Amino acid sequence: MTCTSNAAAACLLAALLTACGGNGINPPSGSRYQATIARTAYGIPHIEAADEAGLGFGIGYAYAQDNFCLLAAEILTVSGERSRWFGADGATSENLELAVNNLDSDFFFRQMNDDAAVLRAWNAQPAEVQALMRGYAAGVNRYVADKGIGTLPEACRNARGCAP
Repeated sequence: MTCTSNAAAACLLAALLTACGGNGINPPSGSRYQATIARTAYGIPHIEAADEAGLGFGIGYAYAQDNFCLLAAEILTVSGERSRWFGADGATSENLELAVNNLDSDFFFRQMNDDAAVLRAWNAQPAEVQALMRGYAAGVNRYVADKGIGTLPEACRNARGCAP
């Protein structure tokens, strides 16, 4: 894999992780994204891929396996949707010292992540980073498709706003 300076961290991660063994998880043949996910005896995922898109796919799939509920909550947060699903007075964190009410959080993230700002940030990324991010989203979506909504982790399976 050829690395650019902007994708160096992702390439370094891939290089460090590809030497480990375990049980592989692969997308079906013919998939646009190809990655092998092997886990150590301690459950640590190691992802091998030929390109940034495949690497993103593997990272997204493995992260969703391990942290789907956390990821879903973060997506609601940065999308400014917490009040819609959890009420305006709900808290963004279970740690009361760090918590912000949902309405304040939604206001902040909707201002920061408006469509124009997100598009500018996306367009500023090199092709390798865009491929990594597209692969990540595809990996998360594939995890949800493989699991099925009814068998997502119990902590968020039926939570409001937790559907893919």
